[in-house]
Amino acid sequence: MLIRIFALLSAGFLLAAGIMFVIGRVAKNRNADLLQSGHRIRGTVTGKYIRRGKGVSHHIQYRYERDGSRYNDESRVTGELHARTRRGDPVTLAVDESDPARALLVAEGAIRTDELVFFILTIVFGALGGGFAITAVVLLVVLTPEMH
Repeated sequence: MLIRIFALLSAGFLLAAGIMFVIGRVAKNRNADLLQSGHRIRGTVTGKYIRRGKGVSHHIQYRYERDGSRYNDESRVTGELHARTRRGDPVTLAVDESDPARALLVAEGAIRTDELVFFILTIVFGALGGGFAITAVVLLVVLTPEMH
């Protein structure tokens, strides 16, 4: 019974890892498409901040106008880009023509948080699934010695 539980946990976590991988790839491809074919516009930096917690993350805030509407957004960036960016600086954005509220910062040092989250979840779920699989195999070998 215990072996089945670990085997099912393993299967569940490995399935979750696979799903996170696929979702992450979709997000990465979606971002790549937008960066390649999105309409380039100029925005303006409106602020920046550093978030501290378990780690440190750097963010810049910006606004842009498209089709008569004003949008405010922010991006996570590297510490280097954060340090050299000032309020009022121009930024280049790739804007989705069908959804102007969706824009990506076009800059060396912009971090695609959605891609990063799914990558981390893939690793965590994969490691858990692998750990449960190894545990199930060890239990199978230890608890069923008559098979050897």
